[in-house]
Amino acid sequence: MESLKVQIEGVYRTDQGFLVTLEPESGEEMLPIFLSGNQAQSIQFGLSEDEPERPLTHDI
Repeated sequence: MESLKVQIEGVYRTDQGFLVTLEPESGEEMLPIFLSGNQAQSIQFGLSEDEPERPLTHDI
């Protein structure tokens, strides 16, 4: 199986939950992934410089 390098294009809220779009470095079509609110929040904190008010589970 060939690996593919991607970047997170964005984190969005939709009617079905949260959506993260991944963009390959090659510029091909984006890959949408639906996530839970907790997963989307963790990714958003990782992308921003903001720190959560309380530690996340994996930080304890």
